Amino acid sequence: MAFIPKAWLLLVALIVCILVASSADLSTCKPQDFHYEFTECDPKGGRWRVQVPTPGACKGGTPKPPVRGKECSFSCESGQFLDVQGDQECHPCPTGTYSLGGGVRFENWDDVPEGFQLASDSVQDSEWDYWDGSKGPADVDLNCTQSAWLPRGAFISSTPDLCSQSLIFSAKLVKPGKVTYTYQHTDTNVLFNFLVQNDECRSYADTTYKWPRRTETGEWSTVEVPLKTGQNIIYWKTMGIIFDRQQSTKPVLIKRIELTGVAYTSECTACSNGTYADVEGMTECRACAADTFAVRGARECTPCGSDKEYAVVGSSACLARPPCTMRDYFQTHTACDENKETQIMYQWIKPKVCLEDLEGAVHLPASGVKTSCPPCNLGMYYTNSTCEFCPPNTFSNGNQPCRPCQASTTPDRGLSYKWWNTMPPFLTADCFPNDDTGCATPTGWQLAGDHIHSGTGHADDVYLVLSLTVSGFRSVTQLGTKAEVGRVTFEFELQCTSDCILFFIKDKDMVIKSWTGDTKTTHFSYVFYSDKPTIFRWAFTKTQWDKAFTITGKKKYDFADDMAIIRSIAVTNTKDGGASACKPCPLGSPNDGNSCIPCPAGNYIDTKTSKCKECPSNTVVQESNPYDLKSCEKCGSGTRAKDHQFCYSDCKLTLPNQQTFDFSALQGWHSMRGSNLFTGSGTAFYHSFNLSLCGSPDDYSVICTNNATSGGVLEDDGVNEDGVKAAICRTTVIPSSSTDGGHALTAQSVR
Repeated sequence: MAFIPKAWLLLVALIVCILVASSADLSTCKPQDFHYEFTECDPKGGRWRVQVPTPGACKGGTPKPPVRGKECSFSCESGQFLDVQGDQECHPCPTGTYSLGGGVRFENWDDVPEGFQLASDSVQDSEWDYWDGSKGPADVDLNCTQSAWLPRGAFISSTPDLCSQSLIFSAKLVKPGKVTYTYQHTDTNVLFNFLVQNDECRSYADTTYKWPRRTETGEWSTVEVPLKTGQNIIYWKTMGIIFDRQQSTKPVLIKRIELTGVAYTSECTACSNGTYADVEGMTECRACAADTFAVRGARECTPCGSDKEYAVVGSSACLARPPCTMRDYFQTHTACDENKETQIMYQWIKPKVCLEDLEGAVHLPASGVKTSCPPCNLGMYYTNSTCEFCPPNTFSNGNQPCRPCQASTTPDRGLSYKWWNTMPPFLTADCFPNDDTGCATPTGWQLAGDHIHSGTGHADDVYLVLSLTVSGFRSVTQLGTKAEVGRVTFEFELQCTSDCILFFIKDKDMVIKSWTGDTKTTHFSYVFYSDKPTIFRWAFTKTQWDKAFTITGKKKYDFADDMAIIRSIAVTNTKDGGASACKPCPLGSPNDGNSCIPCPAGNYIDTKTSKCKECPSNTVVQESNPYDLKSCEKCGSGTRAKDHQFCYSDCKLTLPNQQTFDFSALQGWHSMRGSNLFTGSGTAFYHSFNLSLCGSPDDYSVICTNNATSGGVLEDDGVNEDGVKAAICRTTVIPSSSTDGGHALTAQSVR
């Protein structure tokens, strides 16, 4: 028999005595009334398994002698549990349950799970790990009793205010582990702090984990933090940076927390409502499919009883299908056909849960009615049943084909959206719920011909976002003052019965302006001074976040018909897009065909009219940016202008006294050879001169070519592309007797 320390025998005797003294009226404990438990770990990491009766069930009796238990650092693999009552070995979890082995997971937030604590303090009293000693707004008398993390079913949320709100979990790890949590934190006016303390209240987690990054709307981010053996007190803290007591903040959400490194799991966790485990050894339960449901501990999901019931994914019960209403369908348009007609189509929102045969139900309107297509948006033209941007250096008002811009003008490019049969280029629509439900359609926003709106049928908690991505803007030069690069202008309307909000945002989180509540048609214009790529966003939410849920965390649909309507959006001076008109080139802009369309050869730009004018007779234009008559240069005496591009001689010269000389004999190509020369190494060479003194303007130039590459190797045709063309040129010739190739090499051709 194994040796049992005297101390453990005294402990068992003491337990029996206490039970006898306090339970005089109870029956004597029988063997089946006892169960096994582990003692606390001793300094060497060991423990004992002892039998104890269920409190208050019986008295006395004879428990079995204690036996040595598993070491304190022992834990089973995921999907298993330790059979403390039996053989002290690991066994697979039965169906309907799951296990992390030596870990715990929290993802059901109907209530605050056991082991968690909630705390809230005023900023003056809060012991934030990062705080710099300042006490916040002076003389603020805060009541923080209503400030707390709230369970919302699929997640737990904190809507930060001037109080610090803490979610706290304490765990004793028997071996090194980690905590993993999935969160959402979108508000720049909210501080979100994570820290881990030991049993001496000292923080030890890496500082890189202290400030979880902000997420995009609808984005869930997961963080994994290593933990040490021993006591770990884990905090998630929030606080709002609020200067207006009426200002509200967006909540911080946590939907999943998982901890590993804790002691053994003696029993598996039953699957939560709406999930199931159909095989043994599961580490996570699966969500029930649509139109099925499951209650806690289910091995399989049960189909809804009839086609008059439905259930969304992960449901714990089926619901009666409601009668269909107008909010259950939406309208779309087909692409324009060859007759420039479109068909109006109606579609049920999917998945369709309503019934058409119930009293008061509406039916889906007939699809296929044809109507004339609206014109294209400004700067676009109709082609292949779609509207596309006009090619470079052309413009259109949307009704007509693209026309070329005149010389000395530049297309006034931009983005102009007024018609909404199809989603315009560079614009995207998104619907962001706080979990996987709430959006009536994947993108949320709906096209409606002369406007786009945020759609109907969405839950009250969703964010509906339009994003316009602009790749850049054309540069603007203006001395002495801050130059306006461009501006964005839009027209909108809010149809709300709630405290809805429309945010106009630049880039990631720069809120330019917001509007609240029912708002009549409004125009807004914003000027910007940077030519960098930019994203403009319109974000619509139907109500304050904390009003979008019931007390039990269920989503509300009280404002399903509230919407934002955007009728037009215009952005000026963009690199991409199309032009609805052409404007005169700014003085000093380059005539490179990219920013300004050049005048025809031999023309200059009249600065008074901004139009092209031909230069006077016998003048040439050699400037790349010809402004005013001074850009036209008169040819010299005895020469003539060829299409205002260059001057040439026709081999005839007339002096002021009208005496005429004819040099036609000199017309054409002439060559001259220089004397023999030698390089420092003794290589012989000479210069060859080609010249054309006068003649036809179409055959006025001579050519000096190089037939050697930089490495001295001839090209296949014996002539290198390198060379010059001019009225007079010179080439360096190395005779064939001085080369290995057996023929002369030409190089260093110059004008």
